[in-house]
Amino acid sequence: MQSLKTILSEEIGLAPDAVHEELSYANCSKWDSFTSVNLIMRLETEYSISLSTDEMAMCSSYKGISDILRDRKIDID
Repeated sequence: MQSLKTILSEEIGLAPDAVHEELSYANCSKWDSFTSVNLIMRLETEYSISLSTDEMAMCSSYKGISDILRDRKIDID
């Protein structure tokens, strides 16, 4: 299972060291709506989960995604 940082890096197209806890759709020009859809699909596949509509809405930031995964007791490292 890949780390959340690796997944975000690959899906958004950022260097791994550019992925940080403050990263979000609002502050990253490479993170567009198409990237968000691909990211949600990748998270569901990588972690064998199904995200609710409310959870999908939270997938617009590193913190939002990490909170969802931690609530589900999934290791993000």
